[in-house]
Amino acid sequence: SLDNVLYPAEQKYLSSSFANSSFPMISVNPAGENELQFRNLGGVLHLKVRGNGSVSKVILDSNAGEFISGNASVTVTQGNLPVIAMHDNASASISLLCDPPLVLSEDKVADLYFSLPPVEFTSGFTVTFDYGEKGILVKQTAKPQSVKRSAILHMPEFTLADMSGPFVDLGLSVKWA
Repeated sequence: SLDNVLYPAEQKYLSSSFANSSFPMISVNPAGENELQFRNLGGVLHLKVRGNGSVSKVILDSNAGEFISGNASVTVTQGNLPVIAMHDNASASISLLCDPPLVLSEDKVADLYFSLPPVEFTSGFTVTFDYGEKGILVKQTAKPQSVKRSAILHMPEFTLADMSGPFVDLGLSVKWA
């Protein structure tokens, strides 16, 4: 059993992949063998996005509060798959940091990957696209979605609204188009 395995709350955007240290694995040494067998501890949520403008951060939130980042305990027994239990102080949110900003295009899909523990989003999830001073765009699904260990959940492609402006500051800390 391992304690404090980290599912990062901040992950770095990489084109068509996920950053080092954001996808935890565990190795097992079968009895009497001189080799290690590696097991993925989580899965991946894959978003395919079109749009315009420069996104500095993409935030994923579970709608029903399921834990998707933070520390977890992992139990592995010989011949069985790992069992992952998120700690009580885990979070229902992950930020995908885009540095430099991700420039979206309506002509080309941007692939976004979130490394997650196995999770059942019972009420779906919300994705917030942060355009910096230009504002935010929010996409949401209320349908249950399941991220399984060692698998990729591919979501349907979507296009974000036009972020070319003009935008109005209504004094609510977010600018509106």
